Amino acid sequence: MTVQHLISLRKLPSQTRSEALVDAIIEAAVRILLRDGYPKLTTKTVAEVAGVSVGSLYQYFPNKQAILAEIIRRRTGEIVTALLRACEGAETVEAFSQVLVMTFLSEKHKKAALSAALREPMAEIDGRAIMEEGLHDLVRRLSDVLPRVLTRPLTPEEANRLALAVVAIEGAVSALIKNDPDALNQPATRETLTVMFYSGLGLDS
Repeated sequence: MTVQHLISLRKLPSQTRSEALVDAIIEAAVRILLRDGYPKLTTKTVAEVAGVSVGSLYQYFPNKQAILAEIIRRRTGEIVTALLRACEGAETVEAFSQVLVMTFLSEKHKKAALSAALREPMAEIDGRAIMEEGLHDLVRRLSDVLPRVLTRPLTPEEANRLALAVVAIEGAVSALIKNDPDALNQPATRETLTVMFYSGLGLDS
């Protein structure tokens, strides 16, 4: 049985009621993670906190690993949406770099406790691969934003540099969350990462 099979939803919610049920399960799992940590997370405790039956939970999630994977997918999606929204108004590459880094740090700082709580089970559910899917989506969509800022298409080399710059910033921020979460909110961190990202792009407006 593959990791992907273990962490996939049994079925996708198709109605408002079922979407609300899945949302309640995810919210309950997050509360348990933040309050008690990963060892205390079970499908039974999630169902109890969510106020649903274990049978209803199993309609959508085969195990707790699938719940955790969905938490990571949703959180990654939230970050991607926030970054794209923030970058829409940038008129120069420098402004694009500043707002992207500032928003990324803000999003990560906002839920640093959740990132820390997810650190233990990440390997078990191949969480890194889930995050990388989100990063690929972010790079693809930023590749549509940057040409507007530059008023010209990106070259293949520039698109590659964008991908490397995004991965570098994500890696640096992940290391900060592990070693010094308070640094996420420091101006010096923002300035350093902005210079890193801007230099990595190697672009001029």
